[in-house]
Amino acid sequence: MGAYCTGFLILLFTLISFTEPSLIPEEGYTVETVFYGNKMDVYPHSILPFNGEILLLDSVNSTILKIGLPLSKDSTVKVFAGSQNTVPGFGDGGFVDAQFNHPKGFTIDSNGNIYVAERANHAIRKISKYGVSTIAGGTAGKTGHADGPSQEALFSNDYDLTFIPGICALLVSDRGNRMIRQIKLPSSDCVQHSESGTHWITPVITSLTSFLLGILVTVILQPYIAAHTGGLWSSRSNAGMETFPNNHGETSGDELLCHAKRNC
Repeated sequence: MGAYCTGFLILLFTLISFTEPSLIPEEGYTVETVFYGNKMDVYPHSILPFNGEILLLDSVNSTILKIGLPLSKDSTVKVFAGSQNTVPGFGDGGFVDAQFNHPKGFTIDSNGNIYVAERANHAIRKISKYGVSTIAGGTAGKTGHADGPSQEALFSNDYDLTFIPGICALLVSDRGNRMIRQIKLPSSDCVQHSESGTHWITPVITSLTSFLLGILVTVILQPYIAAHTGGLWSSRSNAGMETFPNNHGETSGDELLCHAKRNC
């Protein structure tokens, strides 16, 4: 009996061993600390790429910072949006005049506008080249669930957001309400624009280059084509021409025939 129990336990242990998840280490990756926020009183909560730099959301200090790349211990940190004295609050306006209240998440659209999930202020804020504004929620000063015009919308106290370019909208993962909410954006925010306003130059130059290249190729290849078509182009092009006698009494047609014979 004991032998049967021992065998059963061994079989059971073997089955459990095969069903347990296991780690599959993959070589070739290295972890390196490239920014020391603890030495600057900065609390990195979330990061976004932005015009060759990064934006760092410091939720503790209610500030969004801008840091140049590559990151190092000597990286320069600048306030991008939010109060420089790190005082939490709720106020729109200029970049450093606006106030945030411990924001927890942000995203960026195709045109470089940043959207901030402001749970403590029950709002979604927008940072554009004109400054900071509120695009949804915030007026009621409470949590809940309500759709409709943006200023009447209500969110839970736990949500985040992301930009989806394919539908030109923000999707809000409203975790507290267990819902996904959508905020449609203007089409201009879903298309990347040229800052200089000269985005039309490239296609014009491309078209002009193609046109000139076509003319150049035609000029270069015309003698080659004529030489390898047995003079068909020349005979056809001169078929409808009038013949005039030259100084030797030959017509232009006779002269062409003589020229062809000499070439042969």
